[in-house]
Amino acid sequence: MGSPRLEDRPYTKEEYFALLEQSEVKLEFHDGEIVMMAGAKPPHNKIQHDLSAAIARRDHDCEGFGPDQAIAIPRFNRYVFPDLSFVCTADEYDESGLCLVNPSLVVEILSEGTGNHDRTGKLAWYRSLPSFREYLLIDSLSIHIDAFFLHEDGRWTIQNLYQREQNLRIYTLDLEIPLADIYRRVNF
Repeated sequence: MGSPRLEDRPYTKEEYFALLEQSEVKLEFHDGEIVMMAGAKPPHNKIQHDLSAAIARRDHDCEGFGPDQAIAIPRFNRYVFPDLSFVCTADEYDESGLCLVNPSLVVEILSEGTGNHDRTGKLAWYRSLPSFREYLLIDSLSIHIDAFFLHEDGRWTIQNLYQREQNLRIYTLDLEIPLADIYRRVNF
């Protein structure tokens, strides 16, 4: 067990799943490339914990998953680990039985190294999933949240929040959370 030794070569999905089963670290799959995920820093972990706790205290009909739940993105041949995800119907998995295929809400907590990729590449990937309706990008380096929600008529609502006094509206879960609750233990 531990961290697998990765060769610099393309991998098949079957090889990826075999490595994933044995690995103690998170591994993402990007169309043949296996990417080892770095551990998160304290602000990231505090935000993730406090957001999860705030959501858990409120009533909603969706099932939440933490950072160890992979999501399959078949159209782009990707398997990724968001920080939080929520399924609002019965959860469904890919052929491996390990990776969700139907998240409605995905949350990424941004760091210096992942911010640009989460805002561009991952957004396009998640949008390819028929179940996907909402994407929350929460900065861990400053008070800043960008939230995207897809309405039934196909138009997107975008919230851009940057003050502790503001509330984050999470449409998928039908709730609002003050940014002060999300960032309550993070000092900038």
